[in-house]
Amino acid sequence: MVNAMVRVYEGGDVKLEKAELLDIISLSARNDYFSPWSWKANISVEQQWTQDKEILVTQGSGGGGVSYQPLENSYVFLLATGRLEFNRKLDTYAAVAPGLQLGFLYYWPKTTLLVDAEHYQFLFDQTQRSRVSVEQSVGLGQNDSVRFSANFHRVESNTHDNKSFQEFKLEYRHYF
Repeated sequence: MVNAMVRVYEGGDVKLEKAELLDIISLSARNDYFSPWSWKANISVEQQWTQDKEILVTQGSGGGGVSYQPLENSYVFLLATGRLEFNRKLDTYAAVAPGLQLGFLYYWPKTTLLVDAEHYQFLFDQTQRSRVSVEQSVGLGQNDSVRFSANFHRVESNTHDNKSFQEFKLEYRHYF
């Protein structure tokens, strides 16, 4: 349940990228007989691009929506989300942002593929954050996996320059 990620920069600098206390996504497929809700919850400290640099923010986010199973071992989902962020660089220390997340998840016996897009519109300072990502996780055993991911981020604001950046990650994961 707890997830911590550090990033090593050119020159040897090491920075905490993200520390998640809670990260749950529950996808329950709807069909002709059942109409369950899908939901997600996340509480973390993470780096976010704000104004002119990345800073560590505390955030809680969650949402609910629907998911369908168009193929065996796959889910298509749409969640209405909300985010509460405590960020000392914003005009208001606490910021609220409604959002949407749309995705496709496919399971193979030893690997999973996730393609998703997420968008948040902050209410008070009109900052918008968008992310599109592709993740491939490969199981190496019962407690280990490797994850490859490619992300595109876009931050738009009325108060500072817009910022777009790409991120490519290779992660080793060990589950206790």
